[in-house]
Amino acid sequence: MTKLIDFKKLSTKFFGATVLLFAIAGIVTIIMSSRSLDRLSTIIGEVDTLLSRESAALQSAHVERLKAGQARDRAVITAENAKELAQRQQQIAVREAELQGYYQGALRIVASQLESILSPMSKSDREFFILDGSVFLTVLEGANSIGFYPISDLDGLTDLADTEGFAPARVKTFENVIGDNLGVETPLLAIDREAGLIRIAALIGPTAERFGLIEVILQDRLTPMKTEARELAASYAAKLSEQSAEQDRQFQARLAELDAQRKAGEEERARQEARTADEERSARRLLITAVVLSSLFGAVAISVLVVRLITRPLGRNVAIMSRLAGNDTDVEVSDVHRTDEIGEMAQAVQVFKDSLIAAEQQAEERRAERAAREARVQKIEAMAKEFDAQVSGSLDNVSTATREMRGTSEQMSGVARQTADQTKLVTQASETAAESVQTVATAADELSKSITEIAEQAATSSQVSEAAADQARKTDERVRRLNDAALKIGEVIQLITDIAEQTNLLALNATIEAARAGDAGKGFAVVASEVKNLANQTAKATEEIAAQVTNIQSETGDTVRAIAKISESVDRMCEIAAGISAAVEQQSAATQEIARNTDEATTGTRRASDSTAQVAQAAAETEQSAAEVLKSVDTLDREGDRLRRYVTEFLDQVRAA
Repeated sequence: MTKLIDFKKLSTKFFGATVLLFAIAGIVTIIMSSRSLDRLSTIIGEVDTLLSRESAALQSAHVERLKAGQARDRAVITAENAKELAQRQQQIAVREAELQGYYQGALRIVASQLESILSPMSKSDREFFILDGSVFLTVLEGANSIGFYPISDLDGLTDLADTEGFAPARVKTFENVIGDNLGVETPLLAIDREAGLIRIAALIGPTAERFGLIEVILQDRLTPMKTEARELAASYAAKLSEQSAEQDRQFQARLAELDAQRKAGEEERARQEARTADEERSARRLLITAVVLSSLFGAVAISVLVVRLITRPLGRNVAIMSRLAGNDTDVEVSDVHRTDEIGEMAQAVQVFKDSLIAAEQQAEERRAERAAREARVQKIEAMAKEFDAQVSGSLDNVSTATREMRGTSEQMSGVARQTADQTKLVTQASETAAESVQTVATAADELSKSITEIAEQAATSSQVSEAAADQARKTDERVRRLNDAALKIGEVIQLITDIAEQTNLLALNATIEAARAGDAGKGFAVVASEVKNLANQTAKATEEIAAQVTNIQSETGDTVRAIAKISESVDRMCEIAAGISAAVEQQSAATQEIARNTDEATTGTRRASDSTAQVAQAAAETEQSAAEVLKSVDTLDREGDRLRRYVTEFLDQVRAA
């Protein structure tokens, strides 16, 4: 019996098998989809973690660079300000030393010249001496006034202060000078500053008997420089504080901005994680519902959805990330509007793109910082060039001053040689005068013998008278030659006096140049002072020689008159024989006067010879001092060259740094 097929049962079995197959397929699909979603969530989490780490690292590096840049800028600004301030303080110190040396040297020059004027005066004349300060104002640059007060003790100062109405500060300065320098061989100087002026005072004259007090008032050029340096230091401090505060504000603002970006990123990641979890749960429910409701088209639908919703967007995101890895920030991130995992992944890629753009901006800022540093280096180079130019100008001025001093010292040496030559002429003239005086003495002896013969031989009085007259004429001629020689000696003495005055003037010029040279010219000032003293000694010696020559001229005049008397007496002897005895007595007295005058003339010529020897020695010492000045000038040249080399090496080191 044929068994009929139960289509209903078969249909049920087929339906059941179909349902079972679709159920199995749905379960497999759900499992695979769940794993895919888990894998996608894991990938998104790893990408998010990587982006978080990169963002934190970039932010930390940026903060460190900001801190390093701020510290570097502060160090550069501080170093520049400190260097400029140190240079200004060094310039002030050098200028102060130059001014101190100049003030002291110049005042000593004026005091020395004034002392040479007051030395020949008596004490009463010095009390009524009025100083003409205009003579010395050219020596002291910037001097307002120069005054002399004939006081040497505190009692005299009290009387003068009451009479003149001196201010207390001025009286105090004078008290310090008198109290500190009464027993000092070389008086110290007292310097008082007030109201933009400098008062310098010093005692002049020998220690045993001071001539008085000299006072010089000058403009204070140093205090304004110190005030300017203090204001510059305060300005640098305020500028540094302001710049530091501004940098701190910028740094804190940048830190706040970075912190806000970090917090916003963390909040955005938290929201993305929450959305991812919600969407994952919704997707799971959707898949289960879809499998249950559409088991027939589940596999096909799932395949289509996987291809369209996951594979293609993932491919696009991979391509976008590849372009971002190549620093192509112009690429546009798609799917950021989606709310599923692909959208979250696209948003994460967008965050990565923003971070890359921020990194490029930071790199641009670093390039700007490097440009600023290069600008500062160029500024330092310009300052070094300016400093080099200023120092070179100062060294050129020093070289010019040394050349002038060398010319002055050579001129002094020439004058000293001329003095020595003229001294030789004076010596020769003195020897000639001595010979003439000796001739006069011999003639006086012969005249005395003639008078004796007149007394003994009255019979031959006429012949003896003629011989005496002839001898008197010869004596008169010799005495006149002696007078001419004395006049020549006077001319030579005037020449020596002119040379001594010129030497004194040259010494004064050398002293002024040494004072202008500052500390480097102190040795020249000492040498110039010695030359001036030698010139003064030469002048005094020539004055003594002039006095002796005047005596010789006076004595020769007396001798001429005496010889005239002898001639008259001889004539009277020839005319009147009766007055022989009286004439003999007169002739005897005349011969004694002649002998005495000739002795004095001999003494005068010896003194003239000694004085010319002293003049020759002074001229030799002057020439030696001029040679020492030349050596000092050479030393100053060498020091200037060495300073120039030091400055060049210093600027090379600054440029290399």
